[in-house]
Amino acid sequence: VELAGQPDLNTDEMMPLVAVRSGDDFSIPKIEQTLAALEHTGKFTGVQLDLRPEQDGVRVVFVLQPAIYFGMYQFPGGERFSYARLLQAANYVQQEPYSALDIQRAQQSLVTFLRRNGYFQGEVEPEIEVDKVHGLANVNFRVKPNRLAEFGDIIIQGPTPDQTEHLKEKITCLRARLRGAAIRAGKDYSLNTLENATRLLESHLQDDNFLAEQVRLTGADYNAETNRPNILFDITPGPLVHAYVEGVHLWPWTRHKVLPVYQQNGVTPE
Repeated sequence: VELAGQPDLNTDEMMPLVAVRSGDDFSIPKIEQTLAALEHTGKFTGVQLDLRPEQDGVRVVFVLQPAIYFGMYQFPGGERFSYARLLQAANYVQQEPYSALDIQRAQQSLVTFLRRNGYFQGEVEPEIEVDKVHGLANVNFRVKPNRLAEFGDIIIQGPTPDQTEHLKEKITCLRARLRGAAIRAGKDYSLNTLENATRLLESHLQDDNFLAEQVRLTGADYNAETNRPNILFDITPGPLVHAYVEGVHLWPWTRHKVLPVYQQNGVTPE
């Protein structure tokens, strides 16, 4: 539940007028009561109700008129990333009324983006510039990536000890390096490398006839003192599955291309 459209609003003064509370059952009478109370203050030319269904409930936004809308998002300090990627990470939406909650969510999303890309000590500080003449609020998210992390150890959960060592070797060997999938301690952290390593593990398990395998990159356990995260994989090899084709000769790569069992995780009737 929020009051939007007014960057300079004293929310502590206005929120007591809001009868709707986060966590309460959805209530039309309480929403109407809040609309009437806000309009009765005489501080706004009107109040617009915006209801937004979300995963954990309904976001109730009271847009106070005349509203200030978001203008440009800028990311000073984040030039090593493309503007489009940062804009996407910040979940920017055009023509949205100013919302402190949206700025907070954008800040958190940008920090998560930095961490996913190896900048675990990255910081993001938003600054608001209000252009009242044009009714816009431009936001500068000042980005401080700080140090890029280096890979730490590889931790694989699920397989037997022998399988675990074998799989670790597969994503540290020369072949993995040639495919951009090598996770080597002390080397620069790379999200692209982790994604390639995940696919390489899946491919290796399939080559060993574990066609129902599940490989999940579950996270990175970061150590601030060493600036190294340990990479965590959760792997379920599943049973050995042998796929045969009788009556015609198929090369292995053709069999992999035409049989769905090689193209999806899990063995199903389909």
